[in-house]
Amino acid sequence: MSFFNLTQLGADDAVKAAVTVKSTPNSTAACNGRQSGVSSRFGETVLPNSEANGSHEKYTTMLQKHQRPPNGPNEIYSKPVTTNMKYGWWMKDGVEKESWTKTERHSCVHSEMTRFVDEMTLTNREFTLF
Repeated sequence: MSFFNLTQLGADDAVKAAVTVKSTPNSTAACNGRQSGVSSRFGETVLPNSEANGSHEKYTTMLQKHQRPPNGPNEIYSKPVTTNMKYGWWMKDGVEKESWTKTERHSCVHSEMTRFVDEMTLTNREFTLF
Protein backbone atom coordinates (compact mmCIF):
# COMPACT_ATOMS: atom_id res chain seq x y z
CA MET A 1 0.00 0.00 0.00
CA SER A 2 3.00 2.31 0.03
CA PHE A 3 2.30 2.97 -3.64
CA PHE A 4 -0.81 4.91 -2.61
CA ASN A 5 1.03 6.62 0.29
CA LEU A 6 -1.10 4.75 2.81
CA THR A 7 1.66 4.03 5.28
CA GLN A 8 1.82 5.02 8.92
CA LEU A 9 4.87 7.18 8.21
CA GLY A 10 2.98 10.11 6.69
CA ALA A 11 3.79 12.14 3.62
CA ASP A 12 7.39 12.66 2.56
CA ASP A 13 8.99 16.04 3.11
CA ALA A 14 11.61 16.33 0.38
CA VAL A 15 12.85 19.75 1.48
CA LYS A 16 13.47 18.69 5.08
CA ALA A 17 15.22 15.54 3.88
CA ALA A 18 17.56 17.57 1.65
CA VAL A 19 18.71 20.05 4.33
CA THR A 20 22.32 19.54 5.33
CA VAL A 21 23.14 18.21 8.77
CA LYS A 22 25.56 20.97 9.72
CA SER A 23 23.62 24.07 10.66
CA THR A 24 23.93 27.36 12.41
CA PRO A 25 21.97 27.79 15.64
CA ASN A 26 18.82 29.82 15.05
CA SER A 27 17.38 32.47 17.32
CA THR A 28 14.68 30.26 18.90
CA ALA A 29 17.26 27.66 19.87
CA ALA A 30 19.57 30.28 21.35
CA CYS A 31 16.94 31.83 23.60
CA ASN A 32 15.58 28.46 24.77
CA GLY A 33 19.04 27.07 25.41
CA ARG A 34 18.57 24.01 23.22
CA GLN A 35 19.94 23.03 19.82
CA SER A 36 16.74 21.77 18.21
CA GLY A 37 15.34 22.52 14.78
CA VAL A 38 11.81 22.69 16.18
CA SER A 39 10.12 25.94 17.09
CA SER A 40 8.46 26.03 20.50
CA ARG A 41 5.51 28.15 19.38
CA PHE A 42 3.41 25.93 17.14
CA GLY A 43 5.60 22.89 16.78
CA GLU A 44 6.49 23.65 13.16
CA THR A 45 9.99 22.84 12.06
CA VAL A 46 12.33 25.69 11.26
CA LEU A 47 14.97 25.06 8.66
CA PRO A 48 18.26 25.53 10.51
CA ASN A 49 19.97 27.56 7.78
CA SER A 50 17.05 29.80 6.86
CA GLU A 51 17.38 33.53 7.35
CA ALA A 52 13.68 34.08 8.10
CA ASN A 53 13.67 31.45 10.90
CA GLY A 54 10.18 30.28 9.98
CA SER A 55 8.61 33.75 9.98
CA HIS A 56 6.43 34.47 6.96
CA GLU A 57 6.63 38.22 7.60
CA LYS A 58 10.44 38.19 7.56
CA TYR A 59 10.41 36.02 4.44
CA THR A 60 8.08 38.32 2.49
CA THR A 61 10.01 41.39 3.64
CA MET A 62 13.24 39.83 2.41
CA LEU A 63 11.59 39.05 -0.92
CA GLN A 64 10.23 42.57 -1.33
CA LYS A 65 13.57 44.19 -0.50
CA HIS A 66 15.46 41.67 -2.67
CA GLN A 67 17.70 40.60 0.21
CA ARG A 68 19.53 37.41 -0.56
CA PRO A 69 20.80 35.05 2.13
CA PRO A 70 24.58 34.81 2.53
CA ASN A 71 24.49 31.03 2.08
CA GLY A 72 23.98 29.62 -1.35
CA PRO A 73 21.63 26.72 -2.05
CA ASN A 74 24.53 24.24 -2.17
CA GLU A 75 25.44 25.25 1.41
CA ILE A 76 21.89 24.85 2.73
CA TYR A 77 20.80 21.67 0.94
CA SER A 78 22.74 18.47 0.35
CA LYS A 79 21.20 17.98 -3.11
CA PRO A 80 19.09 20.15 -5.43
CA VAL A 81 15.51 20.08 -4.17
CA THR A 82 13.93 21.33 -7.39
CA THR A 83 14.99 21.00 -10.99
CA ASN A 84 15.47 24.76 -11.23
CA MET A 85 18.22 24.62 -8.58
CA LYS A 86 20.38 22.44 -10.81
CA TYR A 87 21.27 25.36 -13.10
CA GLY A 88 23.14 27.46 -10.57
CA TRP A 89 24.00 24.80 -8.02
CA TRP A 90 27.73 25.54 -7.77
CA MET A 91 27.60 29.22 -8.74
CA LYS A 92 28.39 31.19 -5.61
CA ASP A 93 28.91 34.66 -7.08
CA GLY A 94 27.31 34.20 -10.48
CA VAL A 95 28.91 34.03 -13.88
CA GLU A 96 32.37 35.51 -14.02
CA LYS A 97 33.32 37.83 -16.84
CA GLU A 98 34.97 35.67 -19.44
CA SER A 99 37.61 37.50 -21.45
CA TRP A 100 36.96 35.60 -24.66
CA THR A 101 33.29 36.61 -24.77
CA LYS A 102 33.91 40.34 -24.52
CA THR A 103 34.38 42.17 -27.79
CA GLU A 104 35.41 45.78 -28.13
CA ARG A 105 32.82 47.89 -29.85
CA HIS A 106 33.68 51.20 -31.44
CA SER A 107 30.52 52.75 -32.72
CA CYS A 108 30.80 55.14 -35.61
CA VAL A 109 28.41 57.90 -34.64
CA HIS A 110 28.63 59.80 -37.92
CA SER A 111 29.60 58.11 -41.14
CA GLU A 112 30.71 60.03 -44.22
CA MET A 113 27.27 59.83 -45.75
CA THR A 114 25.60 61.07 -42.57
CA ARG A 115 27.96 64.03 -42.33
CA PHE A 116 27.37 64.86 -45.99
CA VAL A 117 23.59 64.80 -45.57
CA ASP A 118 23.80 66.91 -42.39
CA GLU A 119 25.95 69.54 -44.11
CA MET A 120 23.71 69.64 -47.16
CA THR A 121 20.55 70.05 -45.10
CA LEU A 122 22.16 73.05 -43.40
CA THR A 123 23.01 74.69 -46.74
CA ASN A 124 19.88 73.68 -48.67
CA ARG A 125 16.63 73.18 -46.80
CA GLU A 126 15.00 71.19 -49.62
CA PHE A 127 17.90 68.77 -50.07
CA THR A 128 17.02 65.06 -50.13
CA LEU A 129 19.34 62.19 -50.75
CA PHE A 130 16.90 60.31 -52.94
